[in-house]
Amino acid sequence: MLSEFQFLRPLWLIAIPVLWWMVFRFLGRWWSKGNWEDVVEPHLLSFLATTPAKQKRSLLPWIICLVGTILLLALSGPVWQKNLQPLLQKSLARVLVLDLSYSMLATDIKPTRFERARFKLKDLLGHFVEGETALIVYAGDAFVISPLTHDPVTIASLLTGLHPNIMPLPGSRSDLAIELAADLLSRRNGGTGHIIWVTDGIEVQDIPAAENAVGLNRLSILAVGTESGSPIPLSGGGFLKDKKGGIVIPKLYLKPLQKLAAQTHGAFTKLSPDDRDVEQIIAAETAADDYVEDKQQRTSDKWNEEGPWLLLLVLPMAALLFRRGLLFSIGFAVLLGVTARPSSALAFGWDDLWLRPDQQAAKLFQQGETKQAAELFESSEWKGAAAYRSGDYEKAIEHFSQQNHSRANFNSGNALAFAGRLQESLEAFERVLADNPQDVDAQYNHDLIEKLLKEQQKKKQQQEGQQGA
Repeated sequence: MLSEFQFLRPLWLIAIPVLWWMVFRFLGRWWSKGNWEDVVEPHLLSFLATTPAKQKRSLLPWIICLVGTILLLALSGPVWQKNLQPLLQKSLARVLVLDLSYSMLATDIKPTRFERARFKLKDLLGHFVEGETALIVYAGDAFVISPLTHDPVTIASLLTGLHPNIMPLPGSRSDLAIELAADLLSRRNGGTGHIIWVTDGIEVQDIPAAENAVGLNRLSILAVGTESGSPIPLSGGGFLKDKKGGIVIPKLYLKPLQKLAAQTHGAFTKLSPDDRDVEQIIAAETAADDYVEDKQQRTSDKWNEEGPWLLLLVLPMAALLFRRGLLFSIGFAVLLGVTARPSSALAFGWDDLWLRPDQQAAKLFQQGETKQAAELFESSEWKGAAAYRSGDYEKAIEHFSQQNHSRANFNSGNALAFAGRLQESLEAFERVLADNPQDVDAQYNHDLIEKLLKEQQKKKQQQEGQQGA
């Protein structure tokens, strides 16, 4: 037990000799007879200057030193016993499913259903502190915009590039999107999670397929739109029409969505101008939220700090100093010194004194200040990661390309994909798979990019055929 004795904050011990020096330097009057020693011979001084017997026997300096030493020992954190505690991890994962069908361009909610849904998703992402989050969008097909990640800030930055017009296939295949979300959740340790679906409606005949796709996951629905609906304006003027030439007016039918949310043990809420809808979804998620023990059975050490017990020794001596008024005087002097300290006009900060630039960058990176972190990082890989987090994908590609290993190629592939350079992204993931054919994440991203390229090629051929006709 005592063989493990140590101090958690040993730097406080440096202050002990400083304290003793200060006490005997500034309170030396207990042994001094004033400045007469400099002008009067020592054998005559004892007759000319007298010292009260009470002052000769004073223990006050020793009490101050002893109290200060005990306090500094307590602050240094003496420990000799620790308890092993299992590491806990957040068991919750959620997938955001965003409807990007043309009906989301309806203007019954200003400016459009889609714009309001996007703003609401940003608010929702701001409430996610722990757990993993993913983003899926769908129209005629479903696509993973971001796999499960602990960084909702990155997902929020991706929302600005989304729009119903970028979807390769028109339609509203919500069953494919929910099935894809369930597939993402099945790959994690817990196997299940929370699907948050933002949509403006579902047909009654599509409910069984959506319910089957949810599986054992919870499905919460944020409904966007009004029951009266509105036409869908086209960029070239006019409104979207059906095959018969009638103007399409998508309306929000609440009952099918409410029924589906109830059957999947999730929450249902309609988009509101305040945060009531977000709070309702977060409340439903928090109610089922828990922690699970790390599957690798890793543990952490928690030391039992014994410093507070030393304060019991200080109390009677502190009472003596307080009675003499000295404790109050010291406290007042310290307070006056702290409040009277002038503010520094130098750019040199506290972190510059104790942290290296890469450590400061890591601290900023964890706080979400990715642009500042990118400037401080010395490693090109970390510079690329910070640029990627801040949404500067071209800069991230530039830094990742300076490295030649699988992790850099994987990160470069993701950045290239978000930058719209799909062919180069595909080649980057192929390099990763050449080094490690068993990399499941790289294979998944490779297949997704390959699918997007085929869809683009197909759409291009259709457009060329229409122009030729």
